[in-house]
Amino acid sequence: MYDDILKNLKQTPPRALNDHILIVDAMNTLIRSFSLLKAMNPSGAHVGGLVGFLRSLGYVTRIFDPTRVIIVWDGKGGSGNRKNIDPNYKAQRATSRITHWGLYDTKEEETEALIGQLYRTQDYLECLPVQQMVMEKLEADDIMAYLAKRASNAGKKSYYSFFR
Repeated sequence: MYDDILKNLKQTPPRALNDHILIVDAMNTLIRSFSLLKAMNPSGAHVGGLVGFLRSLGYVTRIFDPTRVIIVWDGKGGSGNRKNIDPNYKAQRATSRITHWGLYDTKEEETEALIGQLYRTQDYLECLPVQQMVMEKLEADDIMAYLAKRASNAGKKSYYSFFR
C-alpha cells in the first residue's frame, strides 16, 4: 500500500533560495491590521497591528509557498521625494486618525501605540526565517518594485503582498 503511494509521488526538484520570492509591504500590512483588529492582550493593551501582521504573513506564506520572504519597511523620509513633486501626496494622512472605534483618546496616543507595535513586530520578525529591509529616503513600494524587477530579470518569480 505505501509502495503505491510512494511510486505515485511526483518528484520535484529542490528549489533555490530565490526561486519564489514573497515581498511584503510591511507598513501597509501593519497599519491595516492596527486599524481593523481590536485584539487585546490579557493586560488590556491593543495588539491588533502585531497580531494581524503575523496572521497576514502566515496566510500569504501558506498561499504562495515562497522560498524567500522579504519584509520591506518604509525608510525614514521616504515620502520626501514624492512630496517634492506633489505637495498633496499623503497630505490627509497626517491629520486623520487610523482607528475609529474609540480606544485612543488622542492622535498622539494612537501614534505611540502604533510605533510600539511596529518595533515589537520587527523584533518578532527577527526570530523568523525572513529578511527585513529598509532604506532611508525610499518608500517600501519603490524597494519592492526594484526587487521584483531584479527577480524577473533573473527569471525568478516574485509576489507582492500588500493590501489596497
